Order: sequence, then C-alpha cells, then structure tokens
Amino acid sequence: MDRKKAKQVVVIDDAPDVRKILEINLKGKGFDVFTAEDGEKGLEIVRDEKIDLIILDVLMPRTDGFLFLKTLRNDPSIPDIPILMLTARAAMKDTFEAFNVDGFETKPINMGAILEKVGQLLQDKAMIVSDNGFVIDKVSPSLEKAGYEVHMVKNEAEMSEKGSKTRFKVIVVHLPFISMDPDQFVQALSGLRYRSPQVFIYCDSDVKGTETNDTVVIDEIRVKWKKAGIEAFFDARLTGPSFMSLFKSWVGGA
Repeated sequence: MDRKKAKQVVVIDDAPDVRKILEINLKGKGFDVFTAEDGEKGLEIVRDEKIDLIILDVLMPRTDGFLFLKTLRNDPSIPDIPILMLTARAAMKDTFEAFNVDGFETKPINMGAILEKVGQLLQDKAMIVSDNGFVIDKVSPSLEKAGYEVHMVKNEAEMSEKGSKTRFKVIVVHLPFISMDPDQFVQALSGLRYRSPQVFIYCDSDVKGTETNDTVVIDEIRVKWKKAGIEAFFDARLTGPSFMSLFKSWVGGA
C-alpha cells in the first residue's frame, strides 16, 4: 500500500489485548492505526483526524458503543465514516444494523475475517447508472484506473436499492437512464447509505432534445443540474478534455 495514501483506521475497544492485536495486524497491512479505550476518546480522534474506518466495541466505560453511535449520527460536523462493530453478543446484530453500521464481527475475534471485512469496507466504490454498453465501456476504465470498484445499475430505482446497502463514493449518471428532474434526483440521494457521494452527470446525443448537438440546449441542461447542486457535468460536445481528465480534476487528481 502507498504510505502517502494509507487509509486511517481507529480501533475503539476497552480491552488492551484486542486493541494491540488489531493494531499490529492492521499496520502490517499498511494502514495507519489509532486506538482508544472508550468511545469518548474515540470521538476525539474521529473529530481530530481524517478517519476512513471505525472498528467499534460495544461494552466500554464512559462512552459505550451505543452512545458513540448516537453521538456520531447526530453530529453533522463528523464525516460519514464506515463502522465495523465488534461484540461478543452475536444476537445483537439486528440491533446494530438498525444503526446503519457497515459490518459486524463477533468475539473472540477472527483476524482473517476482520481483515477481509476491513478491505471490503475501505475499497472505494463507484456506480454507473446506465444501460448503454458504449458509455459503460468508456467510463468504467477511468474509474477503475482511479482505484474504484465499479458497479453498474440501469436506472435510478436500481441506484436507490443498491446504494441503500453499499457505500458508493462516486456515482456517474448517464442522463437518458433516469426520469427524475435534478431536484428530485438530489433528494433521492439522501436515501443512500453514503450520505455525500460525488455525482457526475454524463450527457450525450441520447439525451432528449440534444440530438442536433445544439450546445445552447446542452448548456441549459448543465445549468439545471448546477442549480440543483451538481456541478460535475460531462458532454464531449461542450468540453475538450476527456472524461478521465475531467474526472481527475473533479476528484482532486485521483
């Protein structure tokens, strides 16, 4: 793993031996690791550091796992961070799923299972909303080259269903395959597991009203999406750079 881009993980558990074994194994996989003996200290770390994943115990002194989750979910200043729960109480899985946690592992810990789950949760994921093979083949390599695991869906209904279960940091929307207007679409994003995905609009001649390549009409569509809060808009008829070039600039050179 490139140390310059190492993912940062915080382990919150009151058992020193659990913290230590997780820290050693996670560092061995190239992660930067923080540890905390209770939820209160864990919250301090989450607020002070750019944490990519939280591994959280349930029963702890001061701030336990329940209170930690409530505080986390109710604090808009804290980014949306994946959470892997650790507990000896397997029967509590449904309870924590109600908190929208991303993974659940029981104690005594299975290090292999935990590392596999950590890898899954930290893999950046992108979704393409399209049923056009040409567009998918054009966009998908750019996402994969930037390190994303790419998933395809055919419309906004499938986007909502898949996105409610899996965190997608990037969503590329091919306009002919959605029926919602920009404001409706932005509202639909609020139901996704990842609260603030980066959305990219992909427009081409399959979009109704742009068949004659009228750049005025295309720009009007771009402005509508911008007013709804989505500025990343690609149409080869408007812009010179390739999708990959614009994607890099949109995501900060990924």
